[in-house]
Amino acid sequence: MNVNKQAKPVEAVEDVKPMLGDYPPGYKPGWVHTDDGRPVYSSRFGVLEIGMVPGKGWDQWLYHEIGGGGSLVLGWRRYPKTGQLYVMMLRAERFNLIGDPDIEAPGGFVEDGETKLLAGVRELLEETGLLANPESVPGRPYTGNRAFGGLPREGAGTAVLQFELTDEQVEAVNRSDNLVMLTWGEAVRTTRDGLSAAALARLRAFVDDLS
Repeated sequence: MNVNKQAKPVEAVEDVKPMLGDYPPGYKPGWVHTDDGRPVYSSRFGVLEIGMVPGKGWDQWLYHEIGGGGSLVLGWRRYPKTGQLYVMMLRAERFNLIGDPDIEAPGGFVEDGETKLLAGVRELLEETGLLANPESVPGRPYTGNRAFGGLPREGAGTAVLQFELTDEQVEAVNRSDNLVMLTWGEAVRTTRDGLSAAALARLRAFVDDLS
């Protein structure tokens, strides 16, 4: 891979402009170059390296999280009469995905000073309007991609949290325009988000262990 020393700043890339609103006022993301010439893109969420793999004959990109990673929160309800497991999912507008709004689990990045639990509670309230006290689903945090995701330490990555929906919360979800209750199978088949799909698999194992 030929490294372009004059790589354009991210502001000049048309398709990325909608993401610039995610940054704090005055923050200017952009490319920098390490001593070995590898371009590095740094944001408040993580660092993306692009270039030749040291000592190898191929190039690669590698994403390193900044901070504690993130959390996904799954609200669920199992109905004894049918045995069906229902899951609350978020309808998310993603500018980089073609087609209908994506179906994914609520969640997001850990902010400064937060634990994964606090991040999950905050993101759940921000994205769904529901206040809950979720618990961790047993298991190691996920990495977004085993080939391209670099975790700086054990415990970094995306945690999965869960809580059982009350009757009132189910009614609130059914009244919402951006939330939907799906059977577990429908949620797995509908989501295009790999982390959401992985979280759904872990949730199913957790709920099955309860019964």
